[in-house]
Amino acid sequence: MGHRRAGRWHRAILLGGHPGCPHLEHRPPPGLTFNGSNAFVSLGDPDALDFIGPITIEAWVKPLATDGLRNIVARDSSTNPPGAVFLRIWDGKYQIGSWNGLDHLVAAPVPPEDLDKWVHLAGVYDGIQWSLYRNGEKVASSMDSIGAVPANVRWAIGAQSDGADRYFKGSIRDVRIWLIARTPEELRAGMGQPLSGQEDGLAGYWPMNEGQSTTLRDLAGRNTGSLRNGLW
Repeated sequence: MGHRRAGRWHRAILLGGHPGCPHLEHRPPPGLTFNGSNAFVSLGDPDALDFIGPITIEAWVKPLATDGLRNIVARDSSTNPPGAVFLRIWDGKYQIGSWNGLDHLVAAPVPPEDLDKWVHLAGVYDGIQWSLYRNGEKVASSMDSIGAVPANVRWAIGAQSDGADRYFKGSIRDVRIWLIARTPEELRAGMGQPLSGQEDGLAGYWPMNEGQSTTLRDLAGRNTGSLRNGLW
Protein backbone atom coordinates (compact mmCIF):
# COMPACT_ATOMS: atom_id res chain seq x y z
CA MET A 1 0.00 0.00 0.00
CA GLY A 2 1.35 3.42 -0.92
CA HIS A 3 1.86 6.33 1.44
CA ARG A 4 -0.85 8.39 -0.16
CA ARG A 5 -3.49 5.75 0.44
CA ALA A 6 -2.36 5.31 4.01
CA GLY A 7 -2.74 9.05 4.56
CA ARG A 8 -6.28 8.96 3.25
CA TRP A 9 -7.05 6.17 5.68
CA HIS A 10 -5.85 8.29 8.59
CA ARG A 11 -8.17 11.10 7.61
CA ALA A 12 -11.07 8.69 7.19
CA ILE A 13 -10.51 7.23 10.64
CA LEU A 14 -10.69 10.68 12.21
CA LEU A 15 -13.88 11.53 10.36
CA GLY A 16 -15.47 8.20 11.19
CA GLY A 17 -15.85 7.26 7.54
CA HIS A 18 -13.97 5.80 4.60
CA PRO A 19 -11.72 7.49 2.06
CA GLY A 20 -13.81 6.21 -0.82
CA CYS A 21 -11.31 3.74 -2.22
CA PRO A 22 -12.95 0.32 -2.82
CA HIS A 23 -9.66 -1.48 -2.15
CA LEU A 24 -9.25 0.12 1.28
CA GLU A 25 -12.74 0.39 2.72
CA HIS A 26 -12.70 -3.10 4.24
CA ARG A 27 -9.20 -3.27 5.67
CA PRO A 28 -7.17 -1.11 8.07
CA PRO A 29 -3.93 0.65 7.17
CA PRO A 30 -0.83 -1.51 7.45
CA GLY A 31 1.16 -1.60 10.62
CA LEU A 32 2.94 -3.91 13.00
CA THR A 33 1.09 -6.07 15.49
CA PHE A 34 2.67 -6.44 18.92
CA ASN A 35 1.63 -9.42 21.03
CA GLY A 36 2.12 -7.84 24.44
CA SER A 37 4.61 -10.47 25.57
CA ASN A 38 7.85 -10.38 23.55
CA ALA A 39 7.42 -8.28 20.40
CA PHE A 40 9.27 -5.00 19.90
CA VAL A 41 11.40 -2.98 17.49
CA SER A 42 14.90 -1.93 18.48
CA LEU A 43 15.94 1.45 17.06
CA GLY A 44 19.44 1.44 18.53
CA ASP A 45 21.13 4.49 20.01
CA PRO A 46 22.20 6.60 17.01
CA ASP A 47 23.52 10.14 17.34
CA ALA A 48 20.46 11.52 15.56
CA LEU A 49 18.25 10.35 18.43
CA ASP A 50 20.56 11.52 21.20
CA PHE A 51 19.29 14.96 22.18
CA ILE A 52 17.76 16.77 25.14
CA GLY A 53 15.16 19.47 25.67
CA PRO A 54 12.42 20.04 23.08
CA ILE A 55 10.96 16.91 21.52
CA THR A 56 7.89 15.62 19.68
CA ILE A 57 6.96 11.94 19.50
CA GLU A 58 4.11 10.81 17.24
CA ALA A 59 2.56 7.43 16.46
CA TRP A 60 -0.63 5.84 15.22
CA VAL A 61 -1.69 3.16 17.68
CA LYS A 62 -4.42 0.56 17.92
CA PRO A 63 -4.31 -0.57 21.56
CA LEU A 64 -5.75 -3.89 22.67
CA ALA A 65 -4.74 -3.54 26.34
CA THR A 66 -4.27 -0.57 28.67
CA ASP A 67 -3.35 -2.27 31.93
CA GLY A 68 0.13 -2.07 33.43
CA LEU A 69 3.02 -0.27 31.76
CA ARG A 70 3.11 -0.51 27.95
CA ASN A 71 5.61 1.51 25.93
CA ILE A 72 4.67 2.85 22.52
CA VAL A 73 7.93 4.67 21.71
CA ALA A 74 10.56 5.00 24.40
CA ARG A 75 14.17 5.33 25.45
CA ASP A 76 13.61 3.48 28.69
CA SER A 77 15.55 3.49 30.96
CA SER A 78 19.08 3.95 32.30
CA THR A 79 20.25 4.27 35.90
CA ASN A 80 23.63 5.97 35.35
CA PRO A 81 22.63 8.61 34.70
CA PRO A 82 18.96 8.03 35.54
CA GLY A 83 17.12 8.74 32.31
CA ALA A 84 14.12 7.84 30.17
CA VAL A 85 11.94 9.46 27.51
CA PHE A 86 8.61 7.89 26.60
CA LEU A 87 5.23 7.88 24.92
CA ARG A 88 3.33 5.07 26.63
CA ILE A 89 0.25 3.66 28.33
CA TRP A 90 0.33 3.20 32.09
CA ASP A 91 -2.64 1.84 34.03
CA GLY A 92 -5.28 3.08 31.63
CA LYS A 93 -3.66 6.42 30.81
CA TYR A 94 -1.69 7.76 27.86
CA GLN A 95 1.54 9.40 29.03
CA ILE A 96 4.27 11.51 27.46
CA GLY A 97 7.32 12.62 29.37
CA SER A 98 10.75 11.88 30.76
CA TRP A 99 12.39 10.61 33.94
CA ASN A 100 15.70 11.68 35.47
CA GLY A 101 15.15 10.22 38.91
CA LEU A 102 11.94 12.23 39.08
CA ASP A 103 8.94 12.05 36.76
CA HIS A 104 8.34 14.87 34.29
CA LEU A 105 5.18 13.90 32.44
CA VAL A 106 1.59 14.54 31.57
CA ALA A 107 -1.18 11.95 31.32
CA ALA A 108 -4.77 11.54 30.18
CA PRO A 109 -7.19 8.60 30.46
CA VAL A 110 -7.47 6.24 27.51
CA PRO A 111 -11.09 6.56 26.31
CA PRO A 112 -12.87 3.17 26.17
CA GLU A 113 -13.59 3.75 22.49
CA ASP A 114 -9.87 3.76 21.69
CA LEU A 115 -9.57 0.01 22.24
CA ASP A 116 -9.08 -1.80 18.93
CA LYS A 117 -9.36 1.50 17.02
CA TRP A 118 -6.62 3.49 15.27
CA VAL A 119 -5.74 6.62 17.26
CA HIS A 120 -3.10 9.25 16.57
CA LEU A 121 -1.03 10.20 19.61
CA ALA A 122 1.52 12.98 19.91
CA GLY A 123 3.55 14.17 22.85
CA VAL A 124 5.38 17.50 22.81
CA TYR A 125 7.82 19.32 25.06
CA ASP A 126 8.27 22.95 23.95
CA GLY A 127 10.71 24.20 26.59
CA ILE A 128 7.94 25.23 28.95
CA GLN A 129 5.47 22.39 29.19
CA TRP A 130 4.67 18.80 28.23
CA SER A 131 1.52 18.43 26.11
CA LEU A 132 -0.38 15.33 25.02
CA TYR A 133 -2.52 15.21 21.88
CA ARG A 134 -5.08 12.63 20.80
CA ASN A 135 -6.27 12.76 17.19
CA GLY A 136 -4.91 16.30 16.88
CA GLU A 137 -6.61 17.69 19.99
CA LYS A 138 -4.77 18.59 23.19
CA VAL A 139 -6.02 16.44 26.05
CA ALA A 140 -3.52 17.36 28.77
CA SER A 141 -0.58 19.64 29.52
CA SER A 142 1.73 20.34 32.45
CA MET A 143 4.30 23.05 33.05
CA ASP A 144 7.81 21.68 33.53
CA SER A 145 11.41 22.85 33.22
CA ILE A 146 12.64 19.40 32.10
CA GLY A 147 12.10 17.93 28.64
CA ALA A 148 13.93 15.05 26.97
CA VAL A 149 16.85 13.90 29.13
CA PRO A 150 20.04 11.88 28.50
CA ALA A 151 19.70 8.10 28.78
CA ASN A 152 22.36 5.46 28.19
CA VAL A 153 19.97 3.02 26.53
CA ARG A 154 18.48 2.37 23.12
CA TRP A 155 15.25 3.66 21.68
CA ALA A 156 12.55 1.06 21.05
CA ILE A 157 9.02 0.73 19.73
CA GLY A 158 6.60 -1.43 21.68
CA ALA A 159 8.74 -2.30 24.72
CA GLN A 160 11.51 -1.30 27.06
CA SER A 161 14.84 -0.51 25.41
CA ASP A 162 16.24 -4.03 25.85
CA GLY A 163 12.96 -5.70 24.99
CA ALA A 164 12.68 -7.24 28.45
CA ASP A 165 9.45 -5.66 29.69
CA ARG A 166 6.72 -3.04 29.22
CA TYR A 167 5.31 -4.65 26.08
CA PHE A 168 2.65 -2.90 24.02
CA LYS A 169 -0.31 -5.02 22.94
CA GLY A 170 -1.96 -3.96 19.70
CA SER A 171 -0.72 -2.32 16.50
CA ILE A 172 1.59 0.63 15.83
CA ARG A 173 2.57 2.50 12.68
CA ASP A 174 3.95 5.85 11.49
CA VAL A 175 6.38 6.55 14.32
CA ARG A 176 8.02 9.99 14.18
CA ILE A 177 10.59 11.50 16.53
CA TRP A 178 11.37 15.21 16.20
CA LEU A 179 14.05 17.22 17.98
CA ILE A 180 11.74 20.23 17.90
CA ALA A 181 8.36 21.03 19.41
CA ARG A 182 5.68 20.68 16.75
CA THR A 183 2.79 23.13 16.99
CA PRO A 184 -0.83 21.97 17.28
CA GLU A 185 -1.42 23.19 13.73
CA GLU A 186 1.55 21.22 12.42
CA LEU A 187 0.40 18.09 14.21
CA ARG A 188 -3.10 18.29 12.79
CA ALA A 189 -1.88 19.06 9.28
CA GLY A 190 0.70 16.28 9.21
CA MET A 191 -0.82 13.42 11.16
CA GLY A 192 -2.60 11.90 8.18
CA GLN A 193 0.06 12.68 5.59
CA PRO A 194 3.28 10.86 4.68
CA LEU A 195 6.56 12.71 5.15
CA SER A 196 9.46 13.02 2.75
CA GLY A 197 11.93 12.38 5.55
CA GLN A 198 13.68 15.69 4.84
CA GLU A 199 11.53 17.90 7.06
CA ASP A 200 13.34 20.31 9.37
CA GLY A 201 13.78 18.90 12.86
CA LEU A 202 12.80 15.34 11.94
CA ALA A 203 15.18 12.95 13.72
CA GLY A 204 13.54 9.63 12.86
CA TYR A 205 10.59 8.44 10.74
CA TRP A 206 9.45 4.82 10.52
CA PRO A 207 6.27 4.42 8.40
CA MET A 208 6.20 0.71 9.34
CA ASN A 209 4.45 -0.18 6.10
CA GLU A 210 6.89 -2.74 4.71
CA GLY A 211 4.33 -5.53 5.06
CA GLN A 212 7.12 -8.03 5.64
CA SER A 213 10.80 -8.15 6.65
CA THR A 214 12.42 -7.72 10.04
CA THR A 215 14.06 -4.45 8.98
CA LEU A 216 12.15 -1.18 9.30
CA ARG A 217 13.30 1.75 7.18
CA ASP A 218 13.98 5.12 8.71
CA LEU A 219 13.10 7.62 5.99
CA ALA A 220 14.71 10.46 7.94
CA GLY A 221 18.14 8.88 8.20
CA ARG A 222 19.96 5.65 8.88
CA ASN A 223 18.31 4.60 12.13
CA THR A 224 17.07 1.27 10.81
CA GLY A 225 14.72 -0.60 13.12
CA SER A 226 15.11 -4.29 13.91
CA LEU A 227 11.90 -6.24 14.49
CA ARG A 228 11.71 -8.97 17.10
CA ASN A 229 8.64 -11.26 17.15
CA GLY A 230 6.12 -8.75 15.73
CA LEU A 231 3.62 -9.65 12.99
CA TRP A 232 2.64 -7.77 9.87
